[in-house]
Order: sequence, then C-alpha cells, then structure tokens
Amino acid sequence: MKISTMSRVLMPLLLSLICFGTSSAQAQTIVTFETNLGQIKIELLGDTRPVSVANFLGYVERGDYDGTLFHRNQSAATQGIGIVQGGGFLTNSLPINRLDPIVNEAATNPNPLNTRGTIAYARTSVLDSATSEFFFNTVDNPGLDSQIFTVFGQVVSGMEVVDQIQALDVVVANGATQTFLDLPVIDVNAPNLTAPSNLVTLISATAVTLGDINLDGEVNFLDISPFINILSTDGSQAEADIDLNGVVNFLDIAPFIEILASQ
Repeated sequence: MKISTMSRVLMPLLLSLICFGTSSAQAQTIVTFETNLGQIKIELLGDTRPVSVANFLGYVERGDYDGTLFHRNQSAATQGIGIVQGGGFLTNSLPINRLDPIVNEAATNPNPLNTRGTIAYARTSVLDSATSEFFFNTVDNPGLDSQIFTVFGQVVSGMEVVDQIQALDVVVANGATQTFLDLPVIDVNAPNLTAPSNLVTLISATAVTLGDINLDGEVNFLDISPFINILSTDGSQAEADIDLNGVVNFLDIAPFIEILASQ
C-alpha cells in the first residue's frame, strides 16, 4: 500500500483545518442485530431522541438483548398494525433485567413517525413506561403516532429479515411469567413449538459509532489525527484504508469532513 502524492500536497490544508478548531458533531451510531434468520442494522436517531437512544444503547452494551426472542407479531392485514416486537424475554421465556422506565420523547416531539422500517419503544398504557422492549414497524402505522409511541431508529439494512419474521405463523404459548398471544415460530408443525431452535432469536446486539476513532462519543478533528500520522510518514496501516481502494489518502477522511461540515 502506498501513500498518494495528492495526500502529501493536501497535508497542509488538513493541518490548517485542525488548527482552525476542534468542534464536534453528533456521532452516527449503528446497532447490528444478529438473529437466527439474518442480520438487521439500525441507525439510531440520537439527535432527536437522545434519552431513548441512550437507554437502548445501555441494554445493547450490557448484553441484555443477547439471547432474547422476538415474542410478538402483529399483522396489518388482520390486526390493524404491522409490527415485530422483541427485547423483553429470553428464549426460556423469562423476562430480561429491565431498568427504570424512561420519559416518552414523542410526547413533546412526534417526529420521526412510525413509518415502515423504523424501530420504536413498546410500552404499557402509561405514557412514560417504556423500558427494554422495542418493535419494528413493518408498515406505516399512523395510529401509533396518535397513541404516542416513540420512534428512535431506522433500519438501514436487513428489512427483509424483519419481513421474514413478520411472515411467520404465530401461536399462543404459555411463558414463565405471561402468555404470548402472537408468538412467531419458524415451523408451526414442529413437535415442540417453543423449543429455542423454533423461535426467532436475537443472538447478539452490538453498537458501532461511525468515525469515532478515539471512542469519546463524538466525531471531531481528534478522530482525524491517526490519519495525519499515517499520511505524514512513509508507512501506512491497512485499517486506515476506509474506502478499501488499497491506498491511504484523503478520500479516507471524506466521511469525517462530511460529518463536520453538517454541523
């Protein structure tokens, strides 16, 4: 791998930008769900839903969602809303450890809305009662907007996996603490309908903040400093080749510049 001539020419420009200021931008966070039916990636909307996103990331980072099941399907065709719900129960039907409920941010700001491909918090009839459970909107659900359900993210890939879960047959099953009325199962003719292998499982949930190289929760000029070190020497590192074109150059810092320019 070589450092391009363009990088050497433009080095003073980037250095001048760094000297000009170190202002920061809200980092873009992507959560990846690995399920037994495929992968789902969710972009979190931290700018408009900071409380909701912080709560969700807490469950993700503690590993609370790992090994949980998608326990509820609602079909728009037969039940009026289209959702796939999870985040509350392990595959043995026991509830996960839930923290205190959070404030309902949609009560003061209804946007973003419950449109297809968004993720929102499930709750009881109490407005500020959401804890860990979430649902994906598989159709536009304007009725959930009027009922004030808080959207906090958007599926950016893997919506076909959500649709696959939505298309599964559902059964009524008794759990350890409650009865599941719309439990999706992979094979409705399986001898043991609620065997873990027959349930839709969230194997793991992980979060990555794009561009946050120094892991301070922000994307700022401090995150560009490793590129400066690389570009100002004769060596280079494969991990800095963000666009995977075989060359470490200023094209690799374009995502940072775009984020900083949008402040």
